[in-house]
Amino acid sequence: MIMAQFIINPSSFALFLILLGVIVFATVILYFLLRNTYKRWRKIDFPGKIERFDVQIPIPRRNSFLRGEIYRLKGRDYKRDPAPVVILSHGFKSNHQNLDWVSVPLALEGYAVVAYDHFAHGWNKSIEAKAGNPEVIYDIALDFNDVVAYIEGRDDLDNYRIAVVSFSMGSLIALTQGYVNPRVRVIIANCCPYEVTAVKKMTFLNKILFRLIFRLTTNFSEEMKEKISPKYYIVQHRYAGKKVYLTHCMDDPVIRVENFENNKKLLNLDDEQVLLFDKGGHNYRQQETLLVSQIIKWLGQNF
Repeated sequence: MIMAQFIINPSSFALFLILLGVIVFATVILYFLLRNTYKRWRKIDFPGKIERFDVQIPIPRRNSFLRGEIYRLKGRDYKRDPAPVVILSHGFKSNHQNLDWVSVPLALEGYAVVAYDHFAHGWNKSIEAKAGNPEVIYDIALDFNDVVAYIEGRDDLDNYRIAVVSFSMGSLIALTQGYVNPRVRVIIANCCPYEVTAVKKMTFLNKILFRLIFRLTTNFSEEMKEKISPKYYIVQHRYAGKKVYLTHCMDDPVIRVENFENNKKLLNLDDEQVLLFDKGGHNYRQQETLLVSQIIKWLGQNF
């Protein structure tokens, strides 16, 4: 009966084909967006040179723990010669293994990389918490201090040389809780928001991805803005001995480049402490080698 109507009314059939084409096109675009977000980098194993082992980081206030991994060179006596530490803080809806392309090169350089999945992410997903809820984001940020306490409790990690390498939401954490933590000497914040409301200015396609699919809440109370926005921490605290470095891509569609400019100005950073790529988007696509090289250089200048 329906086909008969299409035969009788060719314009309706043409409209049906157009709608079907739009649905197929949108599905393909969404598939590639998700694949680029989640599967762009696979787990990197280098068993001849790098050891990686699971860790459980206690979170006393939740009476639970966060799972993650430590990456480091094989063959070193870490009890006698503890390694400088890099805490790796991943972005929203990502996980630590998506950043193996950062962790493995840093481990090869002699750093012990503590890479953990945030609460409600990766290995630490929870049916009780939605990752995009502002209160959950703040809870994720507070976990950072427990991670540092865990590092302090291990005699194979050098708790006097602690750096943070972070991305997106992870950089928001680095420039809030990490910024005021006295143990952290170096912060390298990549694609960092100036304030948490920066997500309201992302491109239309990313709004669909983050709001409808990832369920990211963008209505933040004034109290929550102050709790999880770097600008409030930077304004209230000044640390002459803490080194902060920023990177960004000018075409970042999620965290717009003005966030980088505002953070740079507020932190009073010179050009040697920042790196701005013309292209690369939010994920530093095709800029990975340059970015990792710069991260290694900045860490080497301080440790």
